[in-house]
Amino acid sequence: MPDAYRIVCVETEYAADRKHHHILGVGTGPKADSADNQWTVAKVREAIRGGTKFHTESPSTQAKADVEPFTCCGVQTIRSAGDAIEDNNLDNLRACAWKKTT
Repeated sequence: MPDAYRIVCVETEYAADRKHHHILGVGTGPKADSADNQWTVAKVREAIRGGTKFHTESPSTQAKADVEPFTCCGVQTIRSAGDAIEDNNLDNLRACAWKKTT
């Protein structure tokens, strides 16, 4: 397993208050426009505990933001570490669009 993954898309669900959402899963890959691996939040958190790094990357500045475990409203999820760049925040990444296989 690589030591680091770039998160390029997210799967979200609205929280009970319907005012914000939680990340349920992510896609990783070397290019922003395509994910080649699908991860649940539980698997990401487990990998982070094992020493694997995850990050996002700003399309405008190429600045990277580390991803860390986070608990919101009692839900174990993940978030990008705070910085002054908005387009590398997990909340601002595109939605994952997984192809269904039969």
